[in-house]
Amino acid sequence: MTELFSKKVLVLDKSYQPMRIVDLRGAIYLVFREVANVIDEDYNVFTLKEWIHHSECRHNVDAGFQALRSVDSAFGIPDVLIMKTFKQKHIRKSNCSKKNVNVRDLYVCQYCKAQLTHNKATIDHIIPSSKGGKLTWENAVTACRDCNNKKGDKDLDKSGMKLYNEPKPLYWDRGWFKKYEQRYPNTVWKRFL
Repeated sequence: MTELFSKKVLVLDKSYQPMRIVDLRGAIYLVFREVANVIDEDYNVFTLKEWIHHSECRHNVDAGFQALRSVDSAFGIPDVLIMKTFKQKHIRKSNCSKKNVNVRDLYVCQYCKAQLTHNKATIDHIIPSSKGGKLTWENAVTACRDCNNKKGDKDLDKSGMKLYNEPKPLYWDRGWFKKYEQRYPNTVWKRFL
């Protein structure tokens, strides 16, 4: 069940432009607040009530349809949401935080290319924080514990290690979403990217 709640859901603005990826809890929050609707692979848009009714019907005939069940209803696990009123005016640069650094790097160690889980990912400061390095887009990368410990508080050029990618700010643009979708394929998302 915990794995189900970590499922990722693509969020589109009202003009069908990708704007964010949220986990299932975030998706449920947006739908139940009625600021977003569910959109299926056939571009059908469902309000909260319509989605619950659709989920009930589909859950009864399709054994493979994933849904959260209560005593008297079902809420299908969506792949894509569309905001009701929000439209992006420009591509947004995300705030630099440990979570967003991991999202930018797709939970891949930037030294050894190891695929990491949320619990195994650490943040390495290229210029160590002990030497005045700050948490900025250009100074922070995702690292596994072994690589982070190996580098320690050494400067990158003195550690003998090399970065897999040059650290850059995270922009929620179509290119990033396609890169994410290549790493974590979702056939429904392909229609919207």
